[in-house]
Amino acid sequence: MKQLWVKIEYQAIKLQHGAAVFLSNMSLRKRLLFILTIIAVVPLCIATVLSTVFFRSNMKEQVIQASDNTVYLMSVSMNQLLENIEESVIQIISMPAVTSFLQKEETDSVTLYHDRKKLEENYMKPILGAARYINSIEIQSENGGEGYSFGYNRSASRALSRQEYEDIKLPNNKYQKWFYIIDSYQNKDMVSIVYRRKIYEFGTGKQLGTIYVDITGQSFLNEMLHDFNYLGNAEIQLVGSDGNVIVGDEKFVTNEVMDKVYQENIAMESDNGRIIKKIEGKKYILNYSKLLNGWWIVHIVPYDEIFHSTDMIFVVVLIIFVLLAICVSFLAIEISQGITRPIEQLERSMDAVKKGDFSRTVTVVSGDEVGRLCEGFNLMIQKINELFCEFEAEQRKKNEAELHNLQSQISPHFLYNILNSLMCDALLHGEKEYAKLIESLISLLKKSLDYKKEYITVKEEIGLLEDYLILQKFRYRNKFVYAVYVPEDVGRYRSLKLILQPVVENCILHGMGSSLLQIQVSVEKIEEDIWIWITDNGVGMSEERLEEVKESLSGEAEDWEEHIGLKNINRRIQLHFGERYGVRICRENGNTKIALHFAAIEEEIENVYI
Repeated sequence: MKQLWVKIEYQAIKLQHGAAVFLSNMSLRKRLLFILTIIAVVPLCIATVLSTVFFRSNMKEQVIQASDNTVYLMSVSMNQLLENIEESVIQIISMPAVTSFLQKEETDSVTLYHDRKKLEENYMKPILGAARYINSIEIQSENGGEGYSFGYNRSASRALSRQEYEDIKLPNNKYQKWFYIIDSYQNKDMVSIVYRRKIYEFGTGKQLGTIYVDITGQSFLNEMLHDFNYLGNAEIQLVGSDGNVIVGDEKFVTNEVMDKVYQENIAMESDNGRIIKKIEGKKYILNYSKLLNGWWIVHIVPYDEIFHSTDMIFVVVLIIFVLLAICVSFLAIEISQGITRPIEQLERSMDAVKKGDFSRTVTVVSGDEVGRLCEGFNLMIQKINELFCEFEAEQRKKNEAELHNLQSQISPHFLYNILNSLMCDALLHGEKEYAKLIESLISLLKKSLDYKKEYITVKEEIGLLEDYLILQKFRYRNKFVYAVYVPEDVGRYRSLKLILQPVVENCILHGMGSSLLQIQVSVEKIEEDIWIWITDNGVGMSEERLEEVKESLSGEAEDWEEHIGLKNINRRIQLHFGERYGVRICRENGNTKIALHFAAIEEEIENVYI
């Protein structure tokens, strides 16, 4: 015995060591997932144990309640059926045609056949069709004991009137009217339920005959007993007043065994009830209800079979809960220490770095998530140091660029100052036209050399165009005239800089001829778009050249240097406003017409140039 305990202790120590090695080699994610799973399973097991206990108790109540409901509904339905059959029989024996048929003493066979046929067609068939469970009706006359069958045709040897019925006197001084017989037919034993009632003559009370109504027991079983069985693994049986099973499919126990149980426990009862009985080693719930004719409806519920699964679940859950309680205490300690130790070492290293020591690194001691976290920390320190170096280099480059920009601004300002001096000298000498030209040149240079502004307003773009036209008009000695129309509410919208000057330059270069060139520029807002139209009455271009220009604008033709300004303007508009915008060109009344199309967006930048 001592050696056995030593072996058990050795195996336990070996198992503990193996578990510790296994947990230490697990990744941090798996360890956290493992312990969280255990933490989640423990309360789940507790809840499962409690739920199983509650479920078992609640299930027992529900099974009993379902059995009570089944017996109640079945008894109500059976009683209703028995009453309906009795009412149908009373209706039959109350018919004058039936009593008249039985009162005929001696009649020839032909007349008797026609009277019987008339009775069957006019009275019996409608009743048989309306009464669902009636299989056949047989009337036995007291005159000679002749029997007449209606409905299912039985043989003479199987006639209901030839069966043996025991006249049992009931407590209310009435004779028993309901019987059941074993009907052997075609090598099969079938239970037939028979309702028997005597027929009397009105007024005299003389007995004219007896009526027998056959109700096949199998119909009860298939259409009623099974229909009301809401518990699939239970059974409903119809039991006679003597305690013998009338209808039952012997699902759990044979009818012979159940006969003894009913005779000992139910036959002497006078009301409904329920018992739990152990039959052939198994426990069953017997729920019974007494019918109007003294028979019984019994609902058999296999107690052990229903609650066996819940009992097994309870035992399994309890075992799992005990095992988990033992394992959790051990695993929680091992996993928590395996997680916290390396994290505490990393925390101490991070505190040193947090104080400004970016040369501090962490020693990597494992290959799990914490080890990779340490590697990432070291890489972060390295990247921070590299970023510091890059930032210093970028800062030096930025300072050099600002210095270069300031130096580059010296030349334009020098040029502006010289032009301002020339404009003032021209004004002093009375040369106002030259002063105006110099002023337009200064304005054009100042606005076009301002690289800080990507967008200007439509009004400012038109101003640049007018400065350009003043200079060109002086250059070509008034060989062209121009007109500009800009609505006040359109001037505030956004425009790209210097998109009109190349278009007007093309008008001057390619449209000037012997006659005076007329250039017209108009701006309008259509819905949510801006359209700038440039029209001239110059020489223009042929249809072939017009198609070439259109193909160049759409990108379908190869690049060519002529009219490259239009293509650049088209591409700039599309890049800033979208592909559906750009330059449109056409001929109208023999004149070339160019349209610049872009979105109407209000500009909110400062419109002052220095």
